[in-house]
Amino acid sequence: MAAQEQSVKESRLSLWRQGIEIVSRRHNSLSENVSIAVRIGFDQVLFRLATIEREKTRMPKLLSQPSRVQAAGNQPKLIDEYIGRLNSNNEAVSIAHMRSPGGWQEPGQTPEFDEFTAVLRGMLRVEHSDGSIEVRAGQAIIAHKSEWVRYSTPEPNGAEYIAVCLPAFSMAGVHRDAQ
Repeated sequence: MAAQEQSVKESRLSLWRQGIEIVSRRHNSLSENVSIAVRIGFDQVLFRLATIEREKTRMPKLLSQPSRVQAAGNQPKLIDEYIGRLNSNNEAVSIAHMRSPGGWQEPGQTPEFDEFTAVLRGMLRVEHSDGSIEVRAGQAIIAHKSEWVRYSTPEPNGAEYIAVCLPAFSMAGVHRDAQ
C-alpha cells in the first residue's frame, strides 16, 4: 500500500479565497483524476471533471487481426476494419478493407467524416449530387464530409478497395438515406 501511495503525484491550484481548488492526482502514470473542490460556507463540494486513462508504456501496438463489420446495401459485402472505433478503439481515423460483389449498392449518405478510398481491383462507382464518378483499380477518390454520396459496384466482378475515414467511421455519423 505504501508503494502505491508513493506513486501518486498530486498537483493543486488553490484559489481558496474564491472557494475553489483544482486537484490533479496521477496514479502510477496509468490514470489521472482531475477534480474541482468548491467551498460553500463550511461545506465542500467535489466535482470530478475527468479520469484520463494512460497506457502503461508507449510502444507500437500490434492489431493481430481486423474486425468484421456488417455492411449496408442490397447484397452482402465484406468489411474488415483494421483501425477504427471497433478494432482499435480509435475515434480519430478508421481504415477498412472492403470487398463488394457485382451489383452491390448501398443507400446514399451524408457523413460527418471525410472518406479517402483507393481501389485495388474492379470499379467503384461514387454517385454525388452532380453526377457520378467511376473509380478504377489504381485510382483513388476523396468524398468530403457533409457531401451526399452513394457507393456501388455495378460491374459483374465487383470491387476491392481500402477506405480511410477521418474522423473514424461511425453509424451515428454516416447519416444514411431512409430506405
